[in-house]
Amino acid sequence: MVTYALKRKNMNKIILPFLLLPLIFLAGCSADKSLNLMGGILRSVDKGENWEVKADVGEGKSIASLDILSMAIDPRDSQTIYIGTKKNGIFKTENGAENWEKMDFPPIKVYAIVLDSSNADIIYASGVWQGRGKIYKSEDKGAEWKEIYTEPADGTVITSLNISKNQPQILYAGTSEGMIFKTADGGSSWKNIFKAPGAVTEIEFDSSGSAVYFGIFNKGILRTKDGGENMEDLAKNFKSAGVKNGIFSMAVDPNNSGKLYAGLNGGMIRSSNFGDSWEEINILESSKKFPIRALAVNPKNSRQIIYSAAQAIYNSIDGGEQWSTFQLEAAGIMEVIEFDPIDPNILYAGLRKVK
Repeated sequence: MVTYALKRKNMNKIILPFLLLPLIFLAGCSADKSLNLMGGILRSVDKGENWEVKADVGEGKSIASLDILSMAIDPRDSQTIYIGTKKNGIFKTENGAENWEKMDFPPIKVYAIVLDSSNADIIYASGVWQGRGKIYKSEDKGAEWKEIYTEPADGTVITSLNISKNQPQILYAGTSEGMIFKTADGGSSWKNIFKAPGAVTEIEFDSSGSAVYFGIFNKGILRTKDGGENMEDLAKNFKSAGVKNGIFSMAVDPNNSGKLYAGLNGGMIRSSNFGDSWEEINILESSKKFPIRALAVNPKNSRQIIYSAAQAIYNSIDGGEQWSTFQLEAAGIMEVIEFDPIDPNILYAGLRKVK
C-alpha cells in the first residue's frame, strides 16, 4: 500500500518580508501578505520545505505582482538568474534573488530564456515585440541584443526555446502554431524540423543529449533521436500507464539518460526508456484535479521530485512514493520551478495570475 507523508499540509506559510510588499511597476495598491500575491518569485533554501517571496527592486518597488513566464539560472554562477515576464520584459539578479533589476530588452512578453553553457556572456530569449514573435541573442550578458529570428506576421509567437548543453550552437524553438525549427550555428540560420498538432510549449534535452523532447500543450510529447530528421509521437505509448489526459509540463532526469517525467491535466507519468513506455506515479489524489504546470527533478539527487498544482507545491524525496505539501498563500499559480544547479538545496519558483 502506498502511504503519503503530509508533513506540513495547510500549515506552512510563505515567509513574506516584514514590510508590506509595495507596488510594482504596475502602480496601484500594495500587495497583501497572502491572498493578493498574484505573481513574482519565491525562493526556498531548505530543499522546498519552506518558501519566501524575493521581489525587491529597490526604491520601494517590487516584482511581486508580475506574471513570470520563464526563468534561467546561470550554471556557472547560480547567483545570477534571469526571469521573463508577461508584460515587463526581463529582470536579472546577481545575488540569488535578493535584489532584481530590469534589463534593457525590447519585447515585453518573454516566453523563454536560455543560457550558453560554454560562454557566460551568451543569452537567448524569445518574446513578442510589437505583436510579432521574435528570438534575440546577447553576447555581452544582456547589455545589448540582436534579433536573430522573426515570424513573418503578427499572431504566431515563439512559445518555447532550448539550447543543447553539449553543443551550444544548437537550439530548437517551437511556436504557438506548432512549428518546430532549429539552428546549428547559434542563430545565424534556421531550418524547419516538424509541424506539431498544437502549441509547442516546452523543449527538453535528454541528459546525454541523445534525444530531444517537445511538449505539445494539453496533447502529448514528440521525440527526435537524430537531430530532427525524424520525429516520433510518444502519446501512443501513454496507454502503458493508462493515461489519456494531455501534457502540461515535462522534466528530464539530469542524472539518468532516458528518464523523463510528464505532468498531466490530472496526474504524473514517468518513462525510463526515452518515452517508449510509461508508468503512473502515485501523486496525491487531490492534486489530480488540477493540471501540473511546473515540474522539476533535483540535478544532484534524482530521488527528489517537485511539482505544483493549483495553489500548492508537492515535494518527494523518495522518487515519488511519499509527498509533503506546501500551501501557497497566493492567488497566482506556479508557472516554473528551478533547482539551483550548484546548490540544489535552493529552489526558485515563478508565479503568474490565474487566467
